Amino acid sequence: MEAMLGIKTVAQIAREHSVHPVQVSQWKTVLRERMPELLGAGGKQGEDTERLVADLHRKIGELTVDLDYLKTNRSSWDCNPAQRLGGRVREDERAKPLRVARNRP
Repeated sequence: MEAMLGIKTVAQIAREHSVHPVQVSQWKTVLRERMPELLGAGGKQGEDTERLVADLHRKIGELTVDLDYLKTNRSSWDCNPAQRLGGRVREDERAKPLRVARNRP
């Protein structure tokens, strides 16, 4: 930008950044060609951004409703197998005591 605005010469910028002056000139050309694209509003890009923001707001709303429901209805997500099966618990779902083996020297 300094080269584009005339604040510093191409040679000064090249010395500061340890590059060849031709490289700085190439950067300047690319910047001049792509300046409208880089700084412009970009109509299509703006529409995509608006759509993304709207989708994210919708998702936030859905998750907020889900969270509020789960906070008020904790029994609906209880992990007790007896409640899930109406009081019947299969043998393989019963809690088994944990056995701890100790290594003795």
